[in-house]
This record gives sequence, C-alpha cells and structure tokens, in this order.
Amino acid sequence: MRGIFVHRSKGKRPGHRGRLAGAVASLLLLGVSTAFSQDVRPVDARSSPDFRTTRVQGGRLDLDRPVWRARHGASLEGLRFRAGVTERDVAARFGEMAGGAIGADELLVESDLQDGPTRHLRYVQVVHGVPVLDRTVSVSLDRDGRVVSVQNGFDYDVSADPPPVRPTIGEQTALDRARSALDGLGGRLGPASLVVVPGETPRLAWKLHAWPDGPPAEWRVLVDARTGDVIGLEDETVRKSGKTVPVASGHGRPVPGLPAFAATSSPTLFSDGRGAAFDPDPLGTSGASYGPPYVDADDQDVAELNDERLPVTLREITRGNDGMYRLDGPYVTIVGQNQAGTKVYSPPAEPTSDGFSYTRAQDGFEAVSAYFHLDRSQRHIQSLGFTDLQATPLPVNPAGTTADDSGWLVGLRYIFYGTGGVDDAEDAFVLLHEYGHAVLEAGAPGLRTTMEGKALHEGWSDYWAASYQKMLVDEGRLARTDWENTFRWDAGDGTIWSARTLDHAGTYPGSTCTDNPSPCDDIYNDGRLWATVLMEIHQDLGRDLTDRLNLLSHRYLSVPVTFADAANAIVQADIDYYGGEHLDILVGHLAPRGLVDAAEFWPTARHEALRSVEQTGSALTFDVEAIGYSSPIEEVAVLYRLGTGAVQTLQLGRTVGSSWSGSITGPSSPDSVHYWVRVRDQVNRTVVLPDGAPGAEFAFYVGPDLEAPDIVHDPIEYASVVSWPPVVEAMVTDGLGVARVWAEYTITSPDGSPVGSGTFDLQSAGDGRWSAEFPVAVGAVRHGTLVRYAIRAEDASVARNEARSPETGDHGFGVAGTGVLRRFAAAGSQTGIVRTGSWEPGDPRFGVFAAPSGGKVWATDPDGPTPAAVSLARLQLPAMDLRGLDQVYLVFRHWYDTEHDG
Repeated sequence: MRGIFVHRSKGKRPGHRGRLAGAVASLLLLGVSTAFSQDVRPVDARSSPDFRTTRVQGGRLDLDRPVWRARHGASLEGLRFRAGVTERDVAARFGEMAGGAIGADELLVESDLQDGPTRHLRYVQVVHGVPVLDRTVSVSLDRDGRVVSVQNGFDYDVSADPPPVRPTIGEQTALDRARSALDGLGGRLGPASLVVVPGETPRLAWKLHAWPDGPPAEWRVLVDARTGDVIGLEDETVRKSGKTVPVASGHGRPVPGLPAFAATSSPTLFSDGRGAAFDPDPLGTSGASYGPPYVDADDQDVAELNDERLPVTLREITRGNDGMYRLDGPYVTIVGQNQAGTKVYSPPAEPTSDGFSYTRAQDGFEAVSAYFHLDRSQRHIQSLGFTDLQATPLPVNPAGTTADDSGWLVGLRYIFYGTGGVDDAEDAFVLLHEYGHAVLEAGAPGLRTTMEGKALHEGWSDYWAASYQKMLVDEGRLARTDWENTFRWDAGDGTIWSARTLDHAGTYPGSTCTDNPSPCDDIYNDGRLWATVLMEIHQDLGRDLTDRLNLLSHRYLSVPVTFADAANAIVQADIDYYGGEHLDILVGHLAPRGLVDAAEFWPTARHEALRSVEQTGSALTFDVEAIGYSSPIEEVAVLYRLGTGAVQTLQLGRTVGSSWSGSITGPSSPDSVHYWVRVRDQVNRTVVLPDGAPGAEFAFYVGPDLEAPDIVHDPIEYASVVSWPPVVEAMVTDGLGVARVWAEYTITSPDGSPVGSGTFDLQSAGDGRWSAEFPVAVGAVRHGTLVRYAIRAEDASVARNEARSPETGDHGFGVAGTGVLRRFAAAGSQTGIVRTGSWEPGDPRFGVFAAPSGGKVWATDPDGPTPAAVSLARLQLPAMDLRGLDQVYLVFRHWYDTEHDG
C-alpha cells in the first residue's frame, strides 16, 4: 500500500477572492475502526541605479553615507544572537549591523528559513506597513547565532522623509489608468497593491502587473496613488538573450491572487509515462555541426534528426477523469495559454502513458522535451536537499510565441518557449536556462532590480544549463564535448543567432560593462564571466557539489546584489555547511578573477586525529593539509606531550602541494599522547586544531588495548507488521578502532513457540554509527510476536576486546498488528513522508493556530491562506506491507477554511 494525501486549490471565479487553506496535524495508520476528526581597505568603486557603493575588506560601503551595504567574514566578528532569537529582535539590531539607525517597525519579515545549520532572514522595508519598492535586507546566522552575512538594501532617504501612505485614488482607478497607459496591448491586469516608490521625492503608488495579448511580456505598472499619474511602465520579461526584445530595467515578484493557468483535467491517477526527446540536442548526441542534414528544416521530420531522439521516462504524469494522460506533474505542467490567459496551443493528451513518443514534426515533441528536462532538473535539485525551490507545478508553454524567443515571467511563475527558428523547447540548454531564472528567483527573490543583478541572473542561468550539459559529457554520453558552447542547436552553432561561449577570460569588475559609467545593457556578456568562473569551479568540485553550493549561496542574497556579494555567499555557504572544506578551490578560482579578496581569508588546516596504537616506541606520523590565501604558509607545527611530560614542538615539513608531515617516536612504555596543531602564514595569521587549542587537545593512547568498545543504543520499544523490519542502530566507538558490530536475536510467536534466531552484522555509516535491518521476512511476524536481541562489538586490538548491550539479558519488543501501527508526526525529523508542491511542516500561524500533537502541522502554508491558484500538493506515505490485516484505516486531522463572503 502507498498512501497519498492530495490537496489541490482552485482558482475562483472572477470577482471572488476565495482562499483555501489546509493543514494536516498528524497521520496515523490504525488497525481498528476509527472515524475522521478534523579595518576597512577600499578596493574599487561600484555604481547602481539605487546606491553608489565601494568594495572594502569585509564587504561593501555606501559612498553617500557611512553605512554598510554588504558585510561578510571578519567584519561581522562579535555580532551574535542567543538561541531562539525572534525575527523582530534581529530587525531591532539591524542598524547595528548596517551602521545606520533603523527602527524595527521599518522592517517587515518576508521569510525566515532555517536551512540546516544556517538561518536566513529576509525583510522588506516598510513605511507604516506599506512596503518600499525593491528595498529589502537580509541577515544570515550560523548554528551558534553568529551573524555571518548582511545584505542592506534599506533606503535611508525614504525613512527620513516618508510620503503619506493614504491613497486618494482607489485600486480600480489605478487599474483603469494602467489599462489606458497600455492602450492597444490588451490582455489582463493583475491586482494592485500599495508601495512607496523611492526617489528624490518618495511617492505612494499602486503597483500592478499586466500581460498583453501580443508577444509574451510582463509589464510592471506604477500609478501615483495621489495624482493618478502613471510613473512607471517597464517590461520585466526575463529572456534567453537580447536578440529579440531589449531588456528593460526592473524586476518582479510572484503576484498573488491571479487567475490561474487552467489545469488540463482533474487528476485521478499519477504514473510514469514514456516518450522521446533530444538529450540535450541532436548535435551533441550525433557529433555533427549545424548543417545539412542536421538543420531545422522548418521543424519537419528529418530522418537523421529523428534518429537522435532518445527514450525518456516522464515521471508522475496525470491521468484525468476522462482517461487521458497529460504532461501535468508535481513540478511541471504543460499548458496551452499565453501570458494573457488566451489558449494558443493544445497540450498533448494520450490514452496510454507510453504514448508520448512523437517525431519532431509533431507538436507534442517539444512538450515532452520541456516536461522531461524541467521535471528532471527539479528532481536533481531535490536530490541535493532542496524541497522549496520551484517545487510546485510550474506552468510551461512549449509554443508560447511564434518568435525566436523564450522567457520567464516572474509574476506569473510561467515559462514560455518560442517556435521561431529552431523550436526552443527542442534544445535542453534553452529549457534549463529559463528554468535557472525561476530557480534563482525562488532562492533569492528580486535580484533583477539592478543591471548587475540582471547579469548575475543570466550568468547563473547559463551555468545551470552548462552544468547539466557537462555532466552528460563527463558521463561519456555525448559525441560532442564542447559543453562550453551554449544553445548549440537553437543557435545553429552560431549561424542563426550569436550564442555565448563560456570562456570569459576577464576579471571583475574591469572586464564587465557594469563598471562603465555609461548605460549598459550587455548583461549577457557580463553574465558570461560569472558562468565561466562557476564552471571552472565545477571542473574541480563536480556537478553535485558545485550546484549545491550555488543553491545554498542564494539564501544569503538580496537586492541590490553584486557579483562580489554572490561570490562571497558561495564561500560563506561552504564555511557554514561544509566547514570550509573547499575554500582552497573556491578562493583559488574566485580571487584571481577579482570576485573575492584572498587577503580576507585566514589559513585553513585539516587534520585527521591520530588513533590509539598498541606498539610502544613506534613512529607516530602527523599529516596536515594547510593552505594560505592572503600569504603563503610559514609554519605548520604539532605541539605535543607524552604522558605528563613537558610540551614539545614538532615542525612539520612540506611534502607535496599543501601537504605537511612529520614524525616523532612514541612512548617506550604504555602512556597517553596529547597534542594540538598550529598553522601560521607569513603575515602571522594563525589557526589551530582543534578549535580552542591549547585549551582543547587531541589525545590517544600508546600501549596494549585492554578496554572494550563503547556501545550506545536506544532500545527498540515496539514495531508493527506495517513498519517491519525495524532498524537496529548504535553508536560504537573505540580508541583503537572497531572491527565488527553484530546483533543476536530470538523471535517467538504469541503462544511462546520459537519462530527463529540468529545473528546479523551491522554496517558502519561513519562517525561511529552502525545499523542494519532485522533480516527476517515480514511474513514471519504477526501481532503479538516477541523479539529479543543484543548488540555485540569487537575492537581492532590484539586482544579483540568485546562489548555487549545490554551487559546482561536482552533488549526486547513486541510486534503490533492492531492499534496505532505507524505514526507520522509533522514535528518528527524523519517522518518517512515525501512531500511535493506547497506542503511544508511548520508552526501553525493561521486558522486554528494550534496543532493537536507535536506542536507542528503539515500545511499548504502554515503562516497564511493558500493563494487562489491551481496548485497540486501531495503528502505521500512510504510503502507499507499490509498483508494479513483485515481492517486498516488512515486517520488524520484536517482543517480547512474558505472565505464565506459570497
């Protein structure tokens, strides 16, 4: 059995502001019948349309006032919060971090994300509750509450002289003025909201978005809320290149309350389908260059091109009530509407799930390609540990325009691909480039306020596609290995339009046109620098690690962003999530390009602590990896003492590269050895291992080992036939090393007769953790079965010392077949639940404001109502064996509310 709980919110009829919010407190599987219940050193100067800043050691300073615009590293030393600090407490101290007076009531929390060891808080500047347009700040804290990153987009001019925030014209008037300004474009308008627009004279305005009937576009319109004048009209469409439509300034955010893209049908079944697609393009797999017969031929069937199609699996597509299968899944939905909601394309529908193998001349071919590549990209993101980056169904139109153009509409969360020239959705690079924009927007909203932010977006999106393309090369799946060439098929190897090559040899900022005081819109070439450097890192760290570091780094960013901010965020992510394990590679690539200042980084050192040894008088070798960034390493030393003797110093010598080594003679009789490591560079920056040395030390023993291993085990208290087999887990440690860990067991039936007995080995997972499942089939146990077991461990000494848990007797537990068979609590860290879409666990702050148990709920939004847009969200239970059970019930508490204003 596999349980699925589905929540789908529907868009309401025009004029109805319906909201649907749902929460599940806990899920229980019961075996009985039950009812439901409900020192600052300038480096260079930068400019942007918003703030003039200069890079300094530790971040960026504002050139017009003594405040920080970005801070990182040592500049934040001493800024720390207690555990459990509230969002408001952090806001209240933000002025201290930024160096300018800011009232806590001038910052409204937009998001508070605890992401592993790091907490990221993002705020919007407000004036009496009204948000200031494109003005955000962010603060990141490490696991100990230390501030590790600050991005300050606060507008002090607005704060000093705010405008009145009561409008004199209403929302409908603002919509009418906007439609008049967009005369002839047609289409639809989104809802309007009040904002304060920065400038020499800040103004209150209605902000709204518009999507015309014609070529795909997303316009942001600002209407003065006191005079009715249209004061802003910008096309915010994010496009694959600048060849078709000039890129305007401005950015967007997802717009709530819009009519949704219509679902193709109500789903009754989710299953994998089969189809055919290019992966990544016919030139890459064939090894050909663009030219006959490998040409578009106006989208006609060409035998050589069709031969390059590959069979693909279309994960979790939908079967509707009409029995037809459609490309509508948990992460991607192929739609037929354009941005204005007008149908321009008919998505494919097939009576069988394996019916999506089209030739390229058929309209469905591009739809299959789009679904396959975007869905696969999202699943890759999730495999890296991210479940909240565009993880809800994303509307995608593979034929959204007849122009040779593709784009991402931020407010609609909608991607369109063009059919001019080579159909864009036939090229995985185009597909993934646009998806890269969506992913970055989800991780760091609104970065496209400035030209440099736009360039960062383009560079990241090129990287995201190139990362996949290079993976295929590394796996030997492509005949062409020129992964650095972008949009090969779509651009016809540069014969249709000038694509980009990720071989930018310049440095930041001098080689980027964003450093030119004159207006510059070559964000694509600037982005090439960022993408090139990321791919250089990719060459050393591999795809998964480089992708993950980048996705983690986006959490630290807010507007206005620079390439230097983004580079330092990657470094900080490595420090926070990997202990700085990859700093040598990251700084080694980023510093020569001017993206980080190597002088800001202290040396790094790595050392694997020595283990106990039994042979006295033997050579003891110490190995240390030491890297200097601001200057070369001058000294690596081990300070040690034998037993209670005096401290001695061993100077290690460099062996190869960053490796240092040295040896001493161990004690001639059994004794302990205590030591610590000191690493110093040529400007006397010193780091020690372990942290806190010499107060903290490494220690080990030399001499015969007569001590047994140490076993720490939480006994299994109960199991059920549904959750069988249980996992035996233990922490087993020993100074000399653990050779083997195993379990002994006996199983008896409810009447006391023996069922079986035996032993099985536990497997090491590293860090002293050992585990294994009971090797007994589920059919051998039933309600009332009793299991007794013990854990034994043997060390690696000559004596082979053994330990047992428990020391005497056995651990025991019963197997249940009635009552609560398995519980899935939202508060649990390992619930076994797979969630897709907008489901998330959290503290309920909306609706009933309470959880019946555990303090948390699963909800489509724990903090507020679910937006009135079509969205599929699922909670999926793990597979469970229910054989032999007569009655099994899934019991949960579900709360929902709909507005009842008619």
